[in-house]
Amino acid sequence: MNTVSAYRTDLTKWFAFYGTNPLHHISTDHHKQYRDYLFKQNLSPRSIARHMSSMRQFIHFLVSENVLRTDPWVDLCVGIKQGNRLPRLLDLPDLKRLIQVAQKDPSPEGVRCWTMIELLYATGMRVSELVQLKIFPLPTTQTPSLLIQGKGGHERFIFFTPQAIHALKAYHNIRSFFDPSGKNPYLFPSKSKAGHMTRQRVGQILAKLALSCHIDPALISPHCIRHIFATQLLQRGVNLIILKQLLGHQDLSTTQIYTHIQPEKWRSILEECHPLSCA
Repeated sequence: MNTVSAYRTDLTKWFAFYGTNPLHHISTDHHKQYRDYLFKQNLSPRSIARHMSSMRQFIHFLVSENVLRTDPWVDLCVGIKQGNRLPRLLDLPDLKRLIQVAQKDPSPEGVRCWTMIELLYATGMRVSELVQLKIFPLPTTQTPSLLIQGKGGHERFIFFTPQAIHALKAYHNIRSFFDPSGKNPYLFPSKSKAGHMTRQRVGQILAKLALSCHIDPALISPHCIRHIFATQLLQRGVNLIILKQLLGHQDLSTTQIYTHIQPEKWRSILEECHPLSCA
């Protein structure tokens, strides 16, 4: 209920700023104007980031309900600088709780949500790669990989965990609910112009799941799960070159952003391996 109350407060503040203008008049200009308005109220960067996240989710909702035809903020970066290049991450227990709650929902929407979150966490895929997946033969524990085309047209293999394979099997049993004709080639079909689920819709589904788990929706996004995938592998000793390949990065410097959140890990390695530490 605290999260619901916080979002109600955020929306109240937005409407106090926006006034009685028709909702379909929301524009990109309102993004900067509202951010400046929040800064003038001496809110902390964290609070401003939460307010902006609330409004982004609200605009996504208006689009999904056909109140707005398009999302005027879709291409804007709404992040507020908070002294950290990586977003706040969910704790691993919280991510596991999200997966468990999704898995317990037997509805088609629940199975789809569970499958998407399992795939994101198992493979570290970008959300754009997830929604553009075409239907493919079900992987097995003997053949747990799939060749995909990622950013810039570069190909790489992604690898499925047993849990992701289990979710895929369950999803294949109900996929016809979302594609009654059986003619849509995408794994996650939709009525959108592209024929597949949008990145924004995946974000909405994850935010709804977070609310049901009493977790701040601002903490969960497809990109956040990709970060968790990377940091968990790094903590378990995967080297940067392999991680670079798994994430589909073209430049190692992009992958190196994860090293700055590992000071305790690096210290323990030095204490264990440095010859002078053994004296």
